[in-house]
Amino acid sequence: MTLKRFLEIMRKHWVLVLLCLLVVGLGSYIGSRLTPRTYQSTVLVHVKIPSGSNQIDSNSLLASGQLAQTEADLAVSDDLLGHVVSHRSDITVDQLSHEVTSSVKLNTQLFEIDVQDTNAKRAADLANDIAQTLINMQIEETQQSNDKAIQQIQQEMSSIKHQITDLTGQVALMQAKGGQLTGDSVLQAQLSVLQQHYNQWEDALTQLELTNTQSNDFLHIVQIARPESTAIRPDVSLNTLAGLVLGLIMGAFVAVQYDTFSTRLRSPKDVALFIGYPLLATIWRAASSPEANRVNPLSGHINAHAYRMLSTNVEVADRDKQARSILVASALPGEGKSAVATNLAIFMASSGKNTLLVDANLRCPVLHERFGIAGERPGLSNALAVLSQRPFVRDVPFNGQIQPLPGRRSSIDLEPYMHAVGIANLRVMSAGSMGAQAGTLLDSKTVERLLATLEGSDVEVVIFDTAALLDVPDARVLATRVDAALVVIDITCARKRYLEQIKILAENIRIPVLGCVVNKQVYTQKQVTDYYYTNTLRHSSPQRNEATALASSSSVLSSDQRQVYSDFV
Repeated sequence: MTLKRFLEIMRKHWVLVLLCLLVVGLGSYIGSRLTPRTYQSTVLVHVKIPSGSNQIDSNSLLASGQLAQTEADLAVSDDLLGHVVSHRSDITVDQLSHEVTSSVKLNTQLFEIDVQDTNAKRAADLANDIAQTLINMQIEETQQSNDKAIQQIQQEMSSIKHQITDLTGQVALMQAKGGQLTGDSVLQAQLSVLQQHYNQWEDALTQLELTNTQSNDFLHIVQIARPESTAIRPDVSLNTLAGLVLGLIMGAFVAVQYDTFSTRLRSPKDVALFIGYPLLATIWRAASSPEANRVNPLSGHINAHAYRMLSTNVEVADRDKQARSILVASALPGEGKSAVATNLAIFMASSGKNTLLVDANLRCPVLHERFGIAGERPGLSNALAVLSQRPFVRDVPFNGQIQPLPGRRSSIDLEPYMHAVGIANLRVMSAGSMGAQAGTLLDSKTVERLLATLEGSDVEVVIFDTAALLDVPDARVLATRVDAALVVIDITCARKRYLEQIKILAENIRIPVLGCVVNKQVYTQKQVTDYYYTNTLRHSSPQRNEATALASSSSVLSSDQRQVYSDFV
């Protein structure tokens, strides 16, 4: 899909897009306003490992960073959260685990504990409580570990002291008895080693007691959590904006899908794009009155310009072929093809062309009634009957004149079947008086003879009003023999499946479709008024003279015929 086509769909279905935009946007706003507000409180904790020197070495920093990550993970553990909620009745461990998070500040010895809750004060209390509980638990755990180590050292020192006491007694006893010098030296050496061990354990005990005093408080709260006045969720503005964007996207998607799968075609441009034929004219129908579709509209009427444009576009579109025979058809009955064919013939005749309008809808003829031609007068069916019963040789031109071949019978005279209707340069060939059997006369050979006979007459343009192409096969026989065809489409009941059938039919039997005419397009009264105003200002004097000539040409008709013209749709 091209961007231009997408924008056309958006313009055509702007109400649907706007509806989705408002519904989703308003829903996001209302939902955000009704959603309980969530507040966040943060407590900042510093992790510090004491160093033996005044300078902090890299090992201490690395150890502090690793310890910060460990403590951050411990802060959200179920064991610690269980201690926090043990003295609270307004929250459970499962609820608190979904509200609390912790994270380490990058390249620092800091980590933060975040608590989100619908109550700002409770969020701050919980954050401070978690941090303090973590510190207390670490102090308690460190104290227990140090006490156990001190106890072990004291036990070792007590054992060594007992051994020293025994050896001292043995040395004294040996000296009193005047023992050998060698034995006394061995005991003195053992006593010296034990004394050294005792001194080492004593130093370790002193260092452990000092370290225990310094490291009990390696976690420090550097920033306590405070109740926040601004909620972090929901963000009404952001949610509403996101809803509007989502609604716009959804509206565009719905509009494209609706346009793709809809069976209706609601504008002339959509009809032309779908069927693939040039749009030659749009025939209007006023919203307040059906008169916009009448036959032979006078000067100033909106459809006077439309039919004049149709006549011009037919000539321009067919400039290369110079078509003499034009068929006006539709997919289904009742789409206004007879009105279009009649007006096209009238406006072509008004341009000075000798025009013949033929009622080829033999099963349901209407033109004889519209033009006040008696039903018993001969017409197309009578001419077809004569052509089908006699041999025919096509005349050939010679020196600009139509000459029959020597010794052969020429074409029949069609003048008795063509009737003047009081409009200059226009004659009408009604359906004729053959009745019910007339529908059987339209066959390929007879139609070809008819068109060949018309080529030998003084008629410059022949316009056929036929039956609907999808209704009966009569029109299809004629459609394959004419020089050009127009497809009339009633916009009020245009369906994709019918136009698709028309397109397939035209391709299969090679109907020379010149373009399409959209009929019964609704035109509001304001637009009609605006057209009258702009048309009056835009028309030049020659155009006004042409309109006057058209009006005067219809004045030669009888009052009954003029009434028929004005009522014809």
